[in-house]
Amino acid sequence: MKQLEISNIRIELLDSVKGGLLGFASFRANNGLLLNSIAIRESRTGKLYLAYPAKISPAGREFFYFNPTNPKMAGTIDEAILSKLEQLTITKQSLGRACNERKEVLHNNV
Repeated sequence: MKQLEISNIRIELLDSVKGGLLGFASFRANNGLLLNSIAIRESRTGKLYLAYPAKISPAGREFFYFNPTNPKMAGTIDEAILSKLEQLTITKQSLGRACNERKEVLHNNV
């Protein structure tokens, strides 16, 4: 079986966290299939995980639109998306610190 190639990862973080939902991710699989609306969530213990889009029937049964079919594929997707999230978080933190430092310098020079 061909290995899953993941590219074009996009992450949209929410402005405020509600119920552990941090944002949504999308990616292109094997340069041919776009998978989106993958929720990035944080558990009560602080662990990050992905939740795949699903429809819930009136009887309460979940029907996934798509999801990994084995643990290896799930791990590959988790690693790619959560690594990208970490890069974005570090970048945002760095930008935030730089902006705060710049404001501080400007404030002190007034």
